[in-house]
Amino acid sequence: MTEKGPDRKFEATPWLSTACIRDIFLHTEERHKKRLIENFKQSRVQNDNNCTEYLKVYPNMTEIRPKNTMKNTNFKRGGGRKKEITEFSRKSRRNFIKFLCKISEPVELWQDFTFADDIMTGKTTSQRRDISNKALNRFRRVIKNKYPSMWAIYKREWQSRKSGNLSGEYIPHFHMFIVEKNKSENFNYMLLALDLALIWVQCTKTAEFEKALRVARHPRSYRLIENQKHAMFYASKYVVKADEFKTDESIGRSWGTIGNIKTENPKIVELTYDEAVHYKRVARKTLHKRNKGLKKSLSNPEIPTFIIIKEETTDRIMKYVGDTLEWECLSFFAEVA
Repeated sequence: MTEKGPDRKFEATPWLSTACIRDIFLHTEERHKKRLIENFKQSRVQNDNNCTEYLKVYPNMTEIRPKNTMKNTNFKRGGGRKKEITEFSRKSRRNFIKFLCKISEPVELWQDFTFADDIMTGKTTSQRRDISNKALNRFRRVIKNKYPSMWAIYKREWQSRKSGNLSGEYIPHFHMFIVEKNKSENFNYMLLALDLALIWVQCTKTAEFEKALRVARHPRSYRLIENQKHAMFYASKYVVKADEFKTDESIGRSWGTIGNIKTENPKIVELTYDEAVHYKRVARKTLHKRNKGLKKSLSNPEIPTFIIIKEETTDRIMKYVGDTLEWECLSFFAEVA
């Protein structure tokens, strides 16, 4: 027989008799051959001992986990004294991206919120952290009352000022992904951005109100998000990168949420060893060549990792994997014949 690929049929060669094929498939008709393949596929699903890894499939991300972590997915560790946060760690960046990928609603607005010079002049890092925390909490309370159906995810970034009285000093500011859930047909995100800028400047309690408002309402301080890919671009630009700021003082939480955010429950897909190998092999090909660390993780068996990938793409890959393994099964019997 000649192999034509997982999506094509097998063609008998002149030297391979029909009787030989019937012998391989227990002297039955074509339907019994199909039954044999179906039993093969079912055994991969039903036999729990075959499962070595599993997928947690979200709308925009797929996590790959070893089987032995499945039962402890919802396990929460006990309390204890937390260490001071002195940097935006790799773990924190990873958790931010993963949370963003789990959101069921599309992100629609990105907005930046900064602080006027007079608020931060002569302050230590810890004092600047506290000032930014208080302003953020005031902002959160106002938003909850005025826009109860709005939610946001924020990232606090410490950046060196390039001009002004604080030139060269590291000052915190916030990047926010924003969504208004119950918007009308004629809802205008640009008007919302202008109002949020006003609320923010009021919450900072700056004496340089007019100047701060001009900065907050500058067109470069907010922009519409066209799609999830666009959102991930901003996230990778402002979130994945490590802050240059280094300090021994506590800088507080680097990211958090405002309002009620709905995240999707993942679809769980158990994988046999062969399925895991094939899935990760195909997934590696979807990655950019710069993702060397992720490609390396996908090359090793039972290494927990995640990839930013659409749910429908993972579904297509899994269908391809199933077809490929079925084809390999048919090919094996053909070679035996």
